[in-house]
Formats: sequence, C-alpha cells, structure tokens
Amino acid sequence: MSQHPPTKLRSDLSVDHVTRLEEIDLDALVAATLETIEEGSQSSWRGKPNQERLRAFWTGVALSPTRRLVLARLGGKPVGAVQIVQAGLLSEIGPEIATLDNFFLMPSARGHGLARRLIRYAEDVAHSFGIISLDLVIREDRTDAAKMLSDMGYTQWARKQTFRHVEDGFQAGLYFTKLIDETAAGSLERQDVA
Repeated sequence: MSQHPPTKLRSDLSVDHVTRLEEIDLDALVAATLETIEEGSQSSWRGKPNQERLRAFWTGVALSPTRRLVLARLGGKPVGAVQIVQAGLLSEIGPEIATLDNFFLMPSARGHGLARRLIRYAEDVAHSFGIISLDLVIREDRTDAAKMLSDMGYTQWARKQTFRHVEDGFQAGLYFTKLIDETAAGSLERQDVA
C-alpha cells in the first residue's frame, strides 16, 4: 500500500513508498535482497540471512514509525529498496534529520535509471515528512554509487577506513550528506557567512 503516488519511468519501471507489504511484494523483495547479497554489492547484512529472517526484517521496516520504505519496481515486482530512517522524536538529532539505509538494486535490474530515481523519490518522501537533511554511507569500492550520489548533489564529508570488518581486514566507507530543503539550505548559508 502506497502513501505517495508511484513515479513511472516507463511502463515497466516505477518507484513507490509503501506502508504495508503485500505477500507478493514481500516475496519479491526477499528474493531481490538475496540476489544482491549473493552478488556482493549490498553490505548491510552480516553473512547471508535466510528467507525467514529477511521476511521478518522487511515486515518490521514497513511497520516501523521511524522508517519509510521506498521500493524500485521492474515489471511491477520490487527489485530494490531504500529506507528513510528518522531519529526518534526525543533524540537530540530530531526527526528533521534522517539516514538513507539499506539502499540496493538487484544486479539484473541495473542500467534502467532506477537507482537514481529511487534516491530522488526517497528525497521527495523524506521532504513530505518534514525531513530537511539526508545522510548516507556506502562502501568505498562502490564507485558507481559514489559518483551517482555526487552527481545528485550529495557531498562526501568523510571517509572512514574502518567502516566494515570482513574476514581479511577492514573496508573503507564513504559518508555523504545532502540538504533537501531549500529553506534550510538558505539558513545554513547565512550561518556560514556570520
């Protein structure tokens, strides 16, 4: 079930915000997650979770009051996702700042412009919930994703050598941020001048 109208790129490509996962979408999302984990570009998971664990995870994401789930679809089936994760109301950070998390697109769905559209749509959804700034971290070896984010106006503000530990050592991570609210961007510019 979607709260925002889906964006159609072509007749078989779309992105949408869902608040409840139908069984058919849940099955497809689990399959897309497993394919991406197997391929190796999705690093949000430790090891290889089984289908039952992934079903519980994605169901919980859709139900969480501080998480928004945005899906990329090819032929109507989910082939990728990104979560908008807000800080809690009582957090010092406040609900105006959020993180894009678990951003992925399964390998067989790449090359259609869905990744860029998924991020843009997530920005629109985030803005509609009063979010003014988005943060995102990716592995340093995801050079295509890093270039796409830079092209989309995200600023890399840090590199952390010890972002992720794997069997043979550490992998570095790149940290990005973007103000998605023009009013907030204006006030930040005024603070820089003062």
